[in-house]
Amino acid sequence: MIEIFHESIRWANLPYTILLGLILFYWLLVILGGLDIDLGDLNFLSDVDTDLDGVVPKEAGWLGGVLQFLNLGQVPTMVVASFMTISLWSGSILLNHYWSIPSTLVLVILAIPNLLIAGVVTHFCARPFRRLFQELNREGEETLPISGRYGKVITSEVNDHFGQVEIETEGAPIVISARAPKGKSYAKGESVVVVNEIPDESSFLIKPLGIIK
Repeated sequence: MIEIFHESIRWANLPYTILLGLILFYWLLVILGGLDIDLGDLNFLSDVDTDLDGVVPKEAGWLGGVLQFLNLGQVPTMVVASFMTISLWSGSILLNHYWSIPSTLVLVILAIPNLLIAGVVTHFCARPFRRLFQELNREGEETLPISGRYGKVITSEVNDHFGQVEIETEGAPIVISARAPKGKSYAKGESVVVVNEIPDESSFLIKPLGIIK
């Protein structure tokens, strides 16, 4: 354990260790919030997750493909970020433990395969959670008809392959996976109406109301 601690605070591993510490701090606050321990207003946690979910390129391309590969939009951002951070930290610890490399340039070069491997690990670790969160969303959907309801785009956009819409209810809001007609896209904050469900994608087709909030 002491050896791991010493490896964690080496300058080559320290950025990953700090990032891991922030992730652990986030989940600690989530747990304390779940136990109803009063730490003040913890609503910023959900705001952070929503804002990060909105960090998606507005144009389709390789970056959008990477984000989809990491299961962003189908799994909460902080779950994906947690798997990615743990993978990056573990990879850095192993690389710098077995190969003592003083050169900064070599360490930067080795960060590239570390990032690629972490991405693959994150993809497979986060993938089983897709069905879990789909089912959690469906629990609310089963008691509430979705088609014909109005909502608001909460990701950076909704296009024909990515996006989420929040629908206000008398209770907690419902977040659904949404799709625009092919060739169309709707910006974050735009008011939309749900047209119908797309069963094969477990998502809903939407159309705009032309109102930006």
